[in-house]
Amino acid sequence: MALAPETYEKAKQKALLHLQIELDPIDRQIEERDLNFPITGKIVRIFRGSRICRLEQFISFDVAVCDRDASVRPSGILWLNYSNLVSNKYLEVYLDGKLPNFSVALFQNQSIKAPTEHPVIPSPRRKWWHKPLWILENLLHKISGCLYEIKWRIYEILYKIGR
Repeated sequence: MALAPETYEKAKQKALLHLQIELDPIDRQIEERDLNFPITGKIVRIFRGSRICRLEQFISFDVAVCDRDASVRPSGILWLNYSNLVSNKYLEVYLDGKLPNFSVALFQNQSIKAPTEHPVIPSPRRKWWHKPLWILENLLHKISGCLYEIKWRIYEILYKIGR
């Protein structure tokens, strides 16, 4: 099942980093579909996240890679073609997480031939109210999870009492 375009835009807005990376030589062969294909490389351009990382810093993370001739491509994932990844030598990516454990923000990555002055993957404009709204959304998620847990604990207690 494919995700709505707004979901991908939200992932790009929330991402901590937006980088272009010069890839280290890839020595691993691909399975037909590989969600955890390791990537390492050197940061050559920073569009967002200059406080978290610096130019020339080495970074590693996993990407979803698929062989171009794969017979079945599950929907919902923006697969990166293995042949493009090997031939292009650069990658533009949105990342979440903290050093050294970064992850790609909802498959928002693209292989490119060379670093560019402007992003290849367009960056959505951030409004001043986005961050407070995301904080509120995360808080509500946590509260709803706690309420759900409390509800099931009460059911469990009532069940044991009713025996």
